[in-house]
Amino acid sequence: MKDENFLKYLYKIGRIRKIRKNNILFYEGEKAKHFFILLQGKIRVYKYTKMNKEITLHYFKPFDFIAEMPAFKKINYPASAICEEEGKVLEINFIEFENLCNKNNEFNLILISSLLNKIKILEKKILQNSLRFENKITKIYFGK
Repeated sequence: MKDENFLKYLYKIGRIRKIRKNNILFYEGEKAKHFFILLQGKIRVYKYTKMNKEITLHYFKPFDFIAEMPAFKKINYPASAICEEEGKVLEINFIEFENLCNKNNEFNLILISSLLNKIKILEKKILQNSLRFENKITKIYFGK
């Protein structure tokens, strides 16, 4: 199945939502009943630390999947998402998507690919954080 056919089917089971700049797509802690495909614009996913500091986790660009993991695991959204510029998303009810995956294995491969991309994002964040920590330790002990 080609990507175009996949998107056409997702359009049938989803709904297009226009989002204005600075509007929230979802809040941390909300039940994840939907996931999204960004069609236009830029979405920023962020969290607050215990000390109320906002941390940006990732920026999404058009045709990225957003929040498929919490929808798949039937958990709450682990972070919030805000539209950084005028945009559109395809909002997909996960139960309908799950039914689709049960009928067509090619959809499963696309979902797995998206999840693997999320793992890469996490690996990059972990590496960045470990390098920052290493630099702080070096400065403390060696003054460099």
